[in-house]
Amino acid sequence: MKIRHCITLLTLFLLLSPLCGAAEPGMTLGDTLMADTSFVLKGAMSKKWNGMVEFAVTDPVKNRGHELHAGKNGRFEMTVPMRGPVQDIYLYIGGTVTIPVCAGDTINMILEDDDMRLYARDPKAELDLRLAEVVHNKMRKRYIDINRTVNDYLAKSSYGNKVTAESDSLIAEVIRKIDDYRQRYITVVDTFIANHGAPRMEEYFRVSGCYGPLKFMTWSGLAENLPKVGVTENYKGKPYNLFCEPWMKYPAYSDFVLGYLICMTDRASKAFLFKGESDKFVRAFDLSRAISPDRFLEELSEVRSIRSQAKHRNGGLLVKQMMYVYNYLNNTALRNEMEGLMADIDRLAPGSPAPKLVLKDCDGKKFTLDDFRGRYVYLDFWDFGCGPCISEFKMIPKLREHFAGHMDKVEIVTVCASEPSKSKLEKFVEKHEMNERNLILDKRHSDKIYDVDYYPTYMLIDPEGRIVEFYTDRPSVILFKANAGIATAFEKALTPK
Repeated sequence: MKIRHCITLLTLFLLLSPLCGAAEPGMTLGDTLMADTSFVLKGAMSKKWNGMVEFAVTDPVKNRGHELHAGKNGRFEMTVPMRGPVQDIYLYIGGTVTIPVCAGDTINMILEDDDMRLYARDPKAELDLRLAEVVHNKMRKRYIDINRTVNDYLAKSSYGNKVTAESDSLIAEVIRKIDDYRQRYITVVDTFIANHGAPRMEEYFRVSGCYGPLKFMTWSGLAENLPKVGVTENYKGKPYNLFCEPWMKYPAYSDFVLGYLICMTDRASKAFLFKGESDKFVRAFDLSRAISPDRFLEELSEVRSIRSQAKHRNGGLLVKQMMYVYNYLNNTALRNEMEGLMADIDRLAPGSPAPKLVLKDCDGKKFTLDDFRGRYVYLDFWDFGCGPCISEFKMIPKLREHFAGHMDKVEIVTVCASEPSKSKLEKFVEKHEMNERNLILDKRHSDKIYDVDYYPTYMLIDPEGRIVEFYTDRPSVILFKANAGIATAFEKALTPK
């Protein structure tokens, strides 16, 4: 990227200001978003679900996974903790269903064998649920398709490191699909309101429709292409480079803004500030603090950035970065998050005994890491609906081919993070030609550290059950680095010098 272009992007962000209003009187943005709140799930499930379904709730720092348990009569009532005034619930029931929830809500839910019914006593809240259902049915496939196209772009451009005619074509395709998605989303919401009236959370849906797909462009480093998506016509006419504090309570907007801040910081630091410096991440934090429109937003961005780095780095530099961020934090909740993350990093250091892990096959037979003693264990944590997971499954045969003659030293284990039925898992394994040992994570008996943030996530354990690299490279990255002459933990373990 040209230096002049980077300076322009920096100027855009320096001009950001909270022009749309503030948080509730007497409360800062951090107070509002990190406040401990809750909602209630109440209802019944059929016997098909074996008394338990999984779900997750979005969170400013890390989405929180939960299990919903029913009694012998199939009924349940669960008070679910969350943070902030509004979050999304991801229900994993034959596909991911997303619904919004406000602090203090009670959502009634009936899980039948092949259907789900949601309802609320408040008529306006009921309209929220109905519109969420309509949006899910009409827009989810398009949303997933955008994600897949972005992943194709990353693969073709070596994760944004090179530009080819094919990668440029995929960028244009991403922009076209996002434009189409946003226009169709507006039509869906307008049509629903014309027929049923305005829901309680109309603004949530409007903001989500505008900014939801744009986060893909920040995650993938394509933020410089945002002006091509017609973003100046976003909800209420607010352009993409405007920090609107009240909208931060909506997960889609929060993800977009945080991603944009990180992307612009990274672009600027690579372009003209820190070339050749070994500690550029710490210096990039300084730049990010200079351009962030809000102190809490910057603190949250740094905590999330450190969480992400912890999955790819270890050692003294990571510890230094973590302390640099920790000493900057004012928000108590974020300081607590960092303390917990630092404690986890300590116990996941290379050479440490791997935390307790219990797996099971489709028939319920249990496995632990002790069952694989004598070989390296390459763990692949995945879940249904994860496009990159499926892409990586296809890379495993290539991994075996590249390291032919050494693969007898390693057991590759794909670990399904949800609790599928035997038939569902078997069909999925057959469809995607998963020829490795395919097991299911037993969350109730495993250390919570294995309830990972993102899929796919990979871990490498040595023949004595010790950690080689807890967050290690995925197969496609191992192969990419191998071709570039960069040794990974996986390659060093299998082919020691």
